[in-house]
Amino acid sequence: RLALREALLENAGAAMDVSDGLIGDCRKLLGACGARVNLADVRMSNAAQSAVDHSRKLLETVMTGGDDYEILCAVPPAKTQTFEAAARAAGVVATEIGEVLAPGAATVFLGLDGEAQFFAQGAFSHY
Repeated sequence: RLALREALLENAGAAMDVSDGLIGDCRKLLGACGARVNLADVRMSNAAQSAVDHSRKLLETVMTGGDDYEILCAVPPAKTQTFEAAARAAGVVATEIGEVLAPGAATVFLGLDGEAQFFAQGAFSHY
């Protein structure tokens, strides 16, 4: 994902690697802001997708399990097209999965059915 370096520097307001699970790292990236995240839009590996297709209960494991090694970033709406074009030029698929909300707003993760989904474990724990 190093190929995204310039696109991120020029377009993203914040970015980080996802190594402790999307749910927990999303909350870390957002800080005091909230977000609406559509989990149905999250691209998964073939193995993860197959597991979730077999049992939707595994979505929590996939979203909080860690070792994703992807980039999560917040790009202002005015820069989205420029960022996506730069990502394509770098050979990286960028996928919009939600939107950042105002400071103090709640973060809502919408499950595969579009309903709010809650997670018992927020992120992978090394301890």
